[in-house]
Amino acid sequence: MRSTGTSLAAAASGGDLILWVAFPYACLAVFVVGHVWRYRQDQFGWTSRTSQLLEHRWLRWGSPLFHLGAFAVIGGHVLGLVVPVSWTEAAGISEHTYHLTAVSLGTVAGVAMITGLGMLCARRLLTRRVRLTTDRSDKLLFPLLSVTVLFGFSATAAHNLLGGGYDYRSTISIWFRGVFVFHPHPEAMAGAPLLFQLHALSACLLFAAWPFTRLVHVWSAPVGYLIRPYLVYRRRTGPAGPTGPRRCAAGPEANRRARDQTANGSRVHEGHRMKDWIDAVREELGIDLQVDVAELLDMTRIVAHGVARPAAPLTAFLVGYAAARTGGGPEAVAEANRRVSRLAGRWVAERPEEVGAA
Repeated sequence: MRSTGTSLAAAASGGDLILWVAFPYACLAVFVVGHVWRYRQDQFGWTSRTSQLLEHRWLRWGSPLFHLGAFAVIGGHVLGLVVPVSWTEAAGISEHTYHLTAVSLGTVAGVAMITGLGMLCARRLLTRRVRLTTDRSDKLLFPLLSVTVLFGFSATAAHNLLGGGYDYRSTISIWFRGVFVFHPHPEAMAGAPLLFQLHALSACLLFAAWPFTRLVHVWSAPVGYLIRPYLVYRRRTGPAGPTGPRRCAAGPEANRRARDQTANGSRVHEGHRMKDWIDAVREELGIDLQVDVAELLDMTRIVAHGVARPAAPLTAFLVGYAAARTGGGPEAVAEANRRVSRLAGRWVAERPEEVGAA
């Protein structure tokens, strides 16, 4: 069997060897090495970078349609490409039954996936707040993912729905399995229809781009939630009955007053804790300095809302550093704080389009 594959591979042209041997292995190498690099260099960026807080109406429908359709499509690819024909026949599934089921369920899954992906792409293009959060990796990922999905669905529709049918399990599946056992059959893929070839090539490019996009969140499924201990939540203030916090049943106005009292109590409690913490930090660092905490908090609020949230603590550090360079003291801190507050105000006024993304 191996000698036959070797002779067939030797008969393949140089272009076939590049397209169906060298190119897939290069993409797989980038896929593996890229994930290792991304995990070592950018663990904080290992996320889907959800924009649900910016827009949820399109996302509410587009995301489930795309993800559920994608799960079904991936499952169909695994069965069609990885499982040999002899296995399904041994299980009592005829080739006709297999293809009829695969085409029927695959069409439903493909329509759901394309519909969801279309909604997500339209949401990203038409919603300004979401569009402002789109980075270069998204500009690569969304077109490449769309092209791959459309090529695959077009190939299925043209050959298995509208055409006379194409048995990809006798060609593409053999090539696919051969790549992963380091015994590729480029001649099997070279004879496949053009749409299937384009689908395979775009899928290879998608795998190469995978580590550098938001697709890495696929490997961070929250499986631990199934076995983690329960988290118990309770109010910080207010009496609790035998079954938990007491709820007011005296009407909407009484409920509103109860919520306001709870919120006010929480803010007072947080204020005391913050003061105790600042005093503890002063004692630990040996600092005898009283500053206007309210002004500092106002400055960090402006920076967090107008520039970026991570910039707020860094800006507070720079204010303290600048005050220390000019001799220190409450006056130096207040002056540096006022200058940065004015700068933040100008920054927001000059860049209104970036405020929504912050």
